[in-house]
Amino acid sequence: MGTFVARSFRQTRRSLALAGALAWGCASAPVSDGGPHAEPSSAPSSLPPTPPLLVTSTASASAPPVAVAAPPGSTKGTIACGAVRCKAGAEACQMGDSEPHCVSLAATDGFDEYMFRCDDGLDCPSGLTCCSRWHDTGGARCVKRADVAAECRAELCVEGGARCPEGTRCESGGASVGSCEAPKGPATCANRQRCPSDKPFCVAAGGTHVCAAKGDAAYQSAKGDARFECTQQSDCNGGEQCSFAFGEVPNETRTFCSKYSPGFMGNRVCDARASSKTCAPGGDLPWLGIERR
Repeated sequence: MGTFVARSFRQTRRSLALAGALAWGCASAPVSDGGPHAEPSSAPSSLPPTPPLLVTSTASASAPPVAVAAPPGSTKGTIACGAVRCKAGAEACQMGDSEPHCVSLAATDGFDEYMFRCDDGLDCPSGLTCCSRWHDTGGARCVKRADVAAECRAELCVEGGARCPEGTRCESGGASVGSCEAPKGPATCANRQRCPSDKPFCVAAGGTHVCAAKGDAAYQSAKGDARFECTQQSDCNGGEQCSFAFGEVPNETRTFCSKYSPGFMGNRVCDARASSKTCAPGGDLPWLGIERR
């Protein structure tokens, strides 16, 4: 088992890096809980590959993360923890400054930092699934399925384990544990037309807006506050919400899709054309608004 590596500062709300080899991370078919829907995950995703989310070598805080294969054995009721598996419900995988190792839950005294009590929904009782919560300092625990949207920054998954929620797939980048992720965009752009899937971003360029891929000149030459991953809530998938970034826009995008928590994320995108006192104009696209709060 290992740690989520933060993909970028703009995703801090769902993948905030932690010390050493531990960081937070990022969520298809039936839900990934321990109940009757907890069937093995489907075939490899058709979505673009993502960087490894989990690592297991923690010998040095400065050492680069290395993705490794899961330890042998079934994932059901066990937690991948370096080269071994911990028994879910009785043990947790302790991360941090030392190598991953199993510890008795009875000995943790409620200590949650860097403590993985699960690595997918098959480690949880019926009606619960495994996730990294917004306020956790690393680690993961079982959460009620009904509370995932409000409590979880990322829902954990493993290959061959519990299936991710509808509209999402397990993305691990070859690491032993991944997270359930929804495909991004495409954004709605000029004339309120959806961009094609191969050019999913809406970019302000030359007094207009164009659809672009990350490698395109229009995307590369634009500043972060001129790039949009989404411009309305319907651009997001898998239950994710479109919100404005803050602080990091020069290097990334002004808006993005992700799980949402008012206490940890920026203002949500809203329809500026709607008659609402809670939605203010958020850009030069006529429908792009920013939610007041």
